Amino acid sequence: MSSEAGLLLDKLRQLNAEVVQLVESISPEDWQGQHTGENWTLGIAAHHIALGYDYGMSWIENASSGQPITTTPNGIDALNAEGVTLYANLSQGEVVARLNQNLATLEKMVLGLSETGLNRNVLWVTFGREVNALYLMRTTIRHTTNHLESLKQALNSQSV
Repeated sequence: MSSEAGLLLDKLRQLNAEVVQLVESISPEDWQGQHTGENWTLGIAAHHIALGYDYGMSWIENASSGQPITTTPNGIDALNAEGVTLYANLSQGEVVARLNQNLATLEKMVLGLSETGLNRNVLWVTFGREVNALYLMRTTIRHTTNHLESLKQALNSQSV
C-alpha cells in the first residue's frame, strides 16, 4: 500500500471517530427532530456518511480492477431518497455500528490493493474524466467532511 493511501485511511479514521463522537452526543429528540441543510434528520445524515463508505468502496473496487465508474448523479439521488425511507428509524447505536463496520470493510479492501490497483486510471463515465482509487478515497473524505459539517451546522443552529 502506498504512503498516500495510508495517509488517506488515517484521515478517514480520524473523521469517522469525529462523526461517531458527534452522533453519540446528540440528544434523542434532536436525533429524529433536527434537520440538516439536506432536509434530513440528523440520524439520516449520519447514516448517509456510513453509506458513503460503501459507495466509495464500490467505486474504489471498480477503479482498482480497471472497471469504469458508471454511477450517475440521478442514480445517487435515487439511492439517497431510498435511504431516507429505509433508514429513518435507526438508533444512534445502530448508526455508530454501521459507521464503524462500513469503514472497517473499506479499510480492509484498500489495504489489500496493490500499487497498480491504487493508481490504475479508469473513466468516470458521467464526468468524462479519468480517476483512480486514490482520487476516489479523497472523494470519500470530502463526502464525509461535507456531511459532518452539515451535522455540526444543524446542531449549532439549534443552540443559537
